[in-house]
Amino acid sequence: MGEVRQALFDSALRLTTPTSSPTLLELAHDAKVGFKDARVTVDNMRRAGVLVVVRTRVVSYRNRPVAEYCTPARLEVLGVKRCALRDAFASWATPIV
Repeated sequence: MGEVRQALFDSALRLTTPTSSPTLLELAHDAKVGFKDARVTVDNMRRAGVLVVVRTRVVSYRNRPVAEYCTPARLEVLGVKRCALRDAFASWATPIV
């Protein structure tokens, strides 16, 4: 695991509470990495299943709600149940035509 990925993973574990999970900006700030690097790395971690989007939150710095991220091992802390079928659908890639 690279340094940026490890720092973001540790931040996700540290910042996840029963009431909220960190956003991309909060992860980048806590991990002390650049926003661009965090955005690319979190997207890769999400596709690999290392981080999952648990909900969205309205923030003052964006017009749209932002995603909150969590590690799959910490989903029980949030009260979110894992669903094998949902995980299977999320892991399928769209076919290249």
